[in-house]
Amino acid sequence: MSAIQLYKEDPETYERINLGTITESQLDFLMENLEEEFDEDEEYLLMPDTIDFLQEQGADRDLLTLLEKALAGARDAGAEVEKIVLCRKKISGCLDCEKCNETGVCVIKDDMREIHKKILEAEAIIHSVPVYFWSMTSQMKAYLDRWCAFFDGQWAMHKAYRPKMKGKKIGLITVCGDPNVSTADPIVHSFKSTCEFARLNWIGVVQASASAKGEITKNEAVKKKALELGKKAATP
Repeated sequence: MSAIQLYKEDPETYERINLGTITESQLDFLMENLEEEFDEDEEYLLMPDTIDFLQEQGADRDLLTLLEKALAGARDAGAEVEKIVLCRKKISGCLDCEKCNETGVCVIKDDMREIHKKILEAEAIIHSVPVYFWSMTSQMKAYLDRWCAFFDGQWAMHKAYRPKMKGKKIGLITVCGDPNVSTADPIVHSFKSTCEFARLNWIGVVQASASAKGEITKNEAVKKKALELGKKAATP
């Protein structure tokens, strides 16, 4: 009977905490009684002990380093900042029901409703996302698809939203495990095209490569770019 390594991921540092091993039968029991055995506010990672941590997990940690640099740059420029971690939110995919074309409000009752409000209130938004299979993560894609609530049936911005969306600054940070940072170009295309279509203010992108944990901490050039992106977001 093979053993399963059980890890818990620290939500602040993203460090893996080894919780020991369990058998497959014990794992089946835990999964059947998931709500009782696990704290719903925690995030857990189950991995067979023969598989290494994926490279993109290293990229996620380095992505956090760059995002913190960007937030620091925005603070230095006098802005108040807020960080939203999408994987800790409940965001369903767009249903293409077209109800928001008329009302400007999505019918799906999840965390995206509150995020929509924050988007409207913010003067600038910096998105940060790792590359998963040559594209953005499923959480970020669901989030971006739900932007359709801002548009009517002719794909024009709802009149009520135009004053708040006009000139809003949009930036992007990507990290991939590939040495070639252009691997993230499809993600850049999605966000830049969204900005052009919605007539928002694209302030640029920081693209980096990191396959080993902590690799970005040694890359002073890309950290400086992230810092400057944050300052640009906060500068009138």
